[in-house]
Amino acid sequence: MVSQSGANLFASPEIIASTPGAVSSLAIATHNGNTMLVWGEDLPGYLTHTIAKYYDAANGWYPAVQLEDSLWGSSWPSVNHDAQGNFYAVWVESQWSEVVSARFLPSSGWLPAEVVSTGDNVVTPQIAADGNGTVFVAWLQYNFNDPYPGEGKVYSNVRTPTSGWAVAQQLKTAPGGADTPTLAVDSSGRATVMWSQNVGMTDGSPSYGIYFSRFE
Repeated sequence: MVSQSGANLFASPEIIASTPGAVSSLAIATHNGNTMLVWGEDLPGYLTHTIAKYYDAANGWYPAVQLEDSLWGSSWPSVNHDAQGNFYAVWVESQWSEVVSARFLPSSGWLPAEVVSTGDNVVTPQIAADGNGTVFVAWLQYNFNDPYPGEGKVYSNVRTPTSGWAVAQQLKTAPGGADTPTLAVDSSGRATVMWSQNVGMTDGSPSYGIYFSRFE
């Protein structure tokens, strides 16, 4: 259900989707009255797939769209927008080994999905875009061949309009397992990734530090 505000109060809820399967990992982004909803939905075959539904302020709700058709399903969807009102979704598929993204243009709809990066075990991707078509994704990754496979690593990748997706970069360099990263970007393309990371023990209990890395 979604509720729209008016007269400084939320209106009565309205249902915009009714699914036969369970729903998880809700995400929402809005721009100038337009809204994109993305969620994970259990469909026949007991696989979770990534579903998106668009609200246009002038025309209302568009039909829901399944963004991927992976044999292994998908998880961890997230969504954001840029200054022009384009929307960007990101999710994980292929048994948690691929970060995948797709762009939605109000004039033409969803463009074909693109693989952002592949890894051993990728989770919780976040996505953001600047005002010039540059897109950033950050996520947590566990590398099974790493000396410390249980320690979460923070990775990021960037997509430019001219070159597409670059090579993923590991941002976490200090020892200690990292937790779910968050991502923000301004209109000039200055992106910042922040995360929590174990920095050792204090009086027998784990201690944590807050790390950040900027893309200039």
